[in-house]
Amino acid sequence: MEQRSLTGTLYPSHAPQDFNPQPSAVFSLFRGVLALSTSFWLSMALLILTGVSGIAYSTAVNSLLQLNTPEQLRGRVLSITVLQTQGRTPLAVFSSAAWARQRA
Repeated sequence: MEQRSLTGTLYPSHAPQDFNPQPSAVFSLFRGVLALSTSFWLSMALLILTGVSGIAYSTAVNSLLQLNTPEQLRGRVLSITVLQTQGRTPLAVFSSAAWARQRA
């Protein structure tokens, strides 16, 4: 399992520098179908596919950022990206918990 994870992470770093919207489209498609799913087993399969496509999407975005950013700005750009993607998680959790508590 670790070899496949490593291979999947390293492969996009050798990809061309052109933007490929395919990973984001696949990720969005799986999430949309998951939102409409009423079957438990279909939802489980879609969760797995959503996770795999989400990893492919984030790997592609990080690779493109690193390949297209000048070396002297790379740390700044990646820190802003991390802040943007992971820094807002506590705010989203807090608002989701407040909304769920209000509905209960």
